[in-house]
Amino acid sequence: MKKISHKALKELGNNLNGIYLDVNIYTFENAEHYISRLSNFNEESGVCCHKVNEIIDEIKKRFPGAKGCNVDSLYYASGLYGCIGRLSKVTVLNSNWERTGETFYIYF
Repeated sequence: MKKISHKALKELGNNLNGIYLDVNIYTFENAEHYISRLSNFNEESGVCCHKVNEIIDEIKKRFPGAKGCNVDSLYYASGLYGCIGRLSKVTVLNSNWERTGETFYIYF
């Protein structure tokens, strides 16, 4: 994972047509977890944002046989109090846990 400025991270995420999540690092890590498992969560629990369930549902709709996703954290930004941004590449995995070639980016 490479460190870059928060401004550069947000610009890169936008240039890659990434999905912006308005969360903090803890919620972002939860998002990565649920997306990697293609596992919806109870939104009332507050562990993640609604957008993540939408992402999971869209993957399941487009790739009915998908088993999960590979999530690679590529960049991060840090501030005075710790991590203030991260950009991750998500690759959808098929029923044999192989890469489908379908990738997208998430960031905060």
